[in-house]
Amino acid sequence: MSRTMRSILLSILIILCIVFTHGPTIAASPLQIQAKQYYDRHEFTTAIQLWQQALELAKPPEQKIAIHQALALSCQDLGQWKQAQSHLSSSQALLDQNPNRFLQAKTLNIQATLWQNLGKYQDAIAIWQQSEQQYRQLKDPYGIALSQLNQAQSLQTLGRHQQAKVLLEKIDAAQNSALEGTLRLRLGITLQALGDFDIAKPYLEKGLPIAQNLPNLQAQILGELANFDERNGELQTALNRYIQAYRLATSPQDRVQCLVHQFHLLLKTQRLTIAQQLLTDLQTLLEKAPNSRWSIDAAIHLADRALTWNLKSPSIKPLLRSRRISSGETRRSASKYCCPGRNWSLLRASRQSRPSPKVHPPCPPTG
Repeated sequence: MSRTMRSILLSILIILCIVFTHGPTIAASPLQIQAKQYYDRHEFTTAIQLWQQALELAKPPEQKIAIHQALALSCQDLGQWKQAQSHLSSSQALLDQNPNRFLQAKTLNIQATLWQNLGKYQDAIAIWQQSEQQYRQLKDPYGIALSQLNQAQSLQTLGRHQQAKVLLEKIDAAQNSALEGTLRLRLGITLQALGDFDIAKPYLEKGLPIAQNLPNLQAQILGELANFDERNGELQTALNRYIQAYRLATSPQDRVQCLVHQFHLLLKTQRLTIAQQLLTDLQTLLEKAPNSRWSIDAAIHLADRALTWNLKSPSIKPLLRSRRISSGETRRSASKYCCPGRNWSLLRASRQSRPSPKVHPPCPPTG
């Protein structure tokens, strides 16, 4: 998976937050409000517990549907795909009995996000197209733009960058800073994939002031700009951008990603002592991270890099045991994170500047 696609995958977090806040207000119980507060702090397990309690007390079908939708999103954040699908199925069953066009569009959005997370990108595109049609019938420009952004995300992930560019250029996102900032990020990513670097960088730079109140989006844009600095050989400037992105990031995943990029730049500039210290900090962060696929992939990837560079490898066995990851899956995850990855230029630096020769070979390519 390319650096471009890694950027796209992490930006799903921005879309999930938009899904939660958009649309007509549905009366929420105190438990729902409290659960949303925990969700916003990325304390997903506690949020799920509270939403489950709220679900037991909920009576109006619209309220039950909204809670199932929230649970489906939270389960995805924890990598609980079967539970997420179960809540989506319950949401759809209630909608079949109590039709509501807006809630139907929202359920479609969340279903498509699940397919995207599971790698079923073509299925995700088809569902987001249905969601877009629902929003068009509602004459809801915000929902239309959201569905189109999501379609572009899947097109980019499939490598269909020209199609994504055509779609992105049609989107009207001026009504909302989160949508407009995300649009600029996606266009910047797509233009880079198409080789239009001179056009891509201004798109990203203009996205920073738009995202001034959206720290996670700012962090992603800074990460993309750091790619330009690294490409131009301005490694210290790139490192400074990643440090700034880390300070802005609010989610555990974003913070780990920022540190991973700092780690690779430190390796590239041969500052191994500092890299070793950062590796220890990353291990501590990962031990506290939510039970999710990305935390496993990150831990395995860092262990692989530490071996390659003869650094003291962080112990990942307790983390793997707690997530019940098999030895075969461990190797596949290392391959996924090293040669794909999750975001920005994750491994590009370490590949280009790996010291010669080492006992431990680099991670093999994946098909």
